[in-house]
Amino acid sequence: MANAAKADLQAKAEETPKTEVDGTPKRSKSEQLKLYKAGYETYQAPNGSLSMDNGDEIALILRGASPEAVMGAAEKLKGLEPGTLTTRYADRNQGAKRMNSGNIIRGCVKRGDATAATVKAAIKEVSKVLNTAS
Repeated sequence: MANAAKADLQAKAEETPKTEVDGTPKRSKSEQLKLYKAGYETYQAPNGSLSMDNGDEIALILRGASPEAVMGAAEKLKGLEPGTLTTRYADRNQGAKRMNSGNIIRGCVKRGDATAATVKAAIKEVSKVLNTAS
């Protein structure tokens, strides 16, 4: 997310009415989501539907990747057995599978276990396997 967008979110956060809980400012879930959503970018997914992400480097790499490819890449980057996330997220919709797996990938990058280049390579490798298996 660009610095200007972050600054804008921060300014909006300061304007949002807050309630005190044990001396700590707290926002409702809808208020918090509204603030985050303001920084999201809308794009058209390969299947034609509209989707949103935060527009960072990882989001741009993951755009267009299927939920299965993102789950496979997350498993690979985190060192999980293949199929672990498929089983864990079996009851979730495609968007939730994609989002949760993307968050695992972001965690790997944040911890330094992966880079944008390794994420891109993992997505490409898993997508290739999925496309030849079809």
